[in-house]
Amino acid sequence: MTVSALSDLQDLLQPPPIAASYRDAATVISRATSRIQQCLDTNDMDQLVSLLEDRARQLALVASFDTALRDAAVIQSLDPSSAIGYQCAGDVYIQQGRQLAAINEYTKGLENMAVPDPQLERSIRVAKEHLSKKMDPVSLLPEEVVATNIIPRLMRDERLHSSKPCPYLYVSRIWRERVLQYDCLSFWLSTRSPHDADKDVADQVQHAELIRFAPFIKKLYMKLESNHDPCHILEQATFRNKQRNARDFGPLSIIQVIGHGLTHLDMDTRYEMEINLEDLMGTCPNLVSSRLGSEVLLNTASLVNNHVYPKMIHFEIRNQRTTLSQENLEAMFKAFPSLIKLRATHGKGTRSLSLIHRYCPRIQWIEYNGAPYAPAEPPPYPSDHHDNDHPNAIILRSNVKFHMDDVVSGVRSHADTLEFFDFVGRFDGGMPSNMDHTPVHFPRLIQFGLYSRRRYDVRFSCWMLSNSPNLEFARLRASGVLSETLDCLRSSRHLKRLQIALSPRPAQDDYHQALERFFQHHVKLGKTSSLETLSLYSIPPPSSNDDTVPVLASWLLSVAHLSRLKSLTLHVEFDMDASFLPFMNALSQHCHILEFIDLCCFEYSVEEGSLSPLQRLRNLKHVGIHARTLPEEDILHFQNFPALKQLYVSTNMLSQNTQDTLLASIEKVVIKCTTYTTTAV
Repeated sequence: MTVSALSDLQDLLQPPPIAASYRDAATVISRATSRIQQCLDTNDMDQLVSLLEDRARQLALVASFDTALRDAAVIQSLDPSSAIGYQCAGDVYIQQGRQLAAINEYTKGLENMAVPDPQLERSIRVAKEHLSKKMDPVSLLPEEVVATNIIPRLMRDERLHSSKPCPYLYVSRIWRERVLQYDCLSFWLSTRSPHDADKDVADQVQHAELIRFAPFIKKLYMKLESNHDPCHILEQATFRNKQRNARDFGPLSIIQVIGHGLTHLDMDTRYEMEINLEDLMGTCPNLVSSRLGSEVLLNTASLVNNHVYPKMIHFEIRNQRTTLSQENLEAMFKAFPSLIKLRATHGKGTRSLSLIHRYCPRIQWIEYNGAPYAPAEPPPYPSDHHDNDHPNAIILRSNVKFHMDDVVSGVRSHADTLEFFDFVGRFDGGMPSNMDHTPVHFPRLIQFGLYSRRRYDVRFSCWMLSNSPNLEFARLRASGVLSETLDCLRSSRHLKRLQIALSPRPAQDDYHQALERFFQHHVKLGKTSSLETLSLYSIPPPSSNDDTVPVLASWLLSVAHLSRLKSLTLHVEFDMDASFLPFMNALSQHCHILEFIDLCCFEYSVEEGSLSPLQRLRNLKHVGIHARTLPEEDILHFQNFPALKQLYVSTNMLSQNTQDTLLASIEKVVIKCTTYTTTAV
């Protein structure tokens, strides 16, 4: 091949990048690069190959490996039958410690030669010797150190796929033994539908990993795509303590073969499936945790009270159609005496709330879910915790009535440890008459949420709030936003976060005055106020008469004077126009440390100039604006905010020019052009 036949040789004339310095390598590289031009002009192929080899070896010395390999590849193109290009490329790989890649290069060179090159043959032998000299720290360290420190860090609670090899299981025999000793070895089994494109793939191949390492599985996560029974997949596996010749449990057949070895089960399906709880526990009596998906119907009718499974600590039923009667709940409590966390859908009656602590003294998380009234915000509690790290919480969310006596008894049982309480539903009955004679305190309660439409429930909220000296977060909706509740909150000296969803038809006429008293209290506290995060939803429009300008509620103006505020979310039900400007001006004058603001008027509009005062808030890091129409001039000002890192905008339309400008000047920008329609009045 002639030099002129190569179309990419001009790239060789560019000074190559040098990643590091090594003796006079940079000088040699520079000199070789300049001389390459002469070779191209004179068509001197032999000299060009020599210069490229020298430069490639020097580039490898300064860690410019990619460029060195490029030069070696050019040599191979210039003279495919010469050993020089293959030797050079292999030597570069050796410097990188890539022995297999080097062996492949040397072998390729030998295959292209009529007469074997002795140097390439020697290089292959040396590379193979290097490849065999591996130090395996896992085999040298004590078994206990590997099992308790190294393997958990490598696995990180990762779920191994039933058909995808885990690389740690194939390093060596010692590695495999250590990994399989891991107490939390988890597998993910997602069964294919018989109509999938890969239906002709043999199950032995598709789930080879699950079948091979079945005896060591402790946790199994299953997602069944269809009612095609996948039992035949697991029948090929040899599970620890595998039960044979057992009666058919229908859908449970898939886990029946696992037997006593399983400690964690997470099952979800895309079709409705019924499981008998007693069969489940009889099949896997050593379960510590069980989560059943939204399509899994749990049958508790045959639950026998005298069967006890002391290892179960976490039981979750996500199917809201599986309602548990009081008798079945009590039987479950007796069967699981070590229960720490329970998520379920209760049936009529709530007597179990007052009984659960008697049967399950370790219980920390009680969550009853039904068909809840949709709240404006998610419940104020963390949703994900490890099995051994549950905060103490009672979450009651259902349209089935909760007996007030049972709820009071339940929270009393956990008074010393309760950290989170959230109620979305309806109470049946009033507060017990003997409450004043039996004082109680909730010293660890830090989050409280109440969404109830009954005016009488305010007594319950005041009872809990007034006895929670360390409360940090309150979430109130509907009847929770009554004057008594708000006045009670004023005594919460550690309150950092508050969410309020205002009712369109308040149960009391004076709740606006109560809001003003609350916010004025924190305004007067000044820098000693603990309130840092405030979220207000369903804020009504300003009041106005036919001959007056609309005026914002005075309590809302008080919000703009909270000097300790760091995060503010406002959802208003009116246009942000001239009537809203006094609030924005006050906010920019008094809330100098504000870092997060989210302004939402959705089907309403933001008028030009309404957002301009935000420019004075130099510490803003996150801004969210959501409206039917937005002034683009105001939106463009956000590119000049010095600390702004995130901007979220949703509106009917925003020009591409404005979008491009924002995307180029702010670290993270999310723009959603959607359709907001005007609400008919």
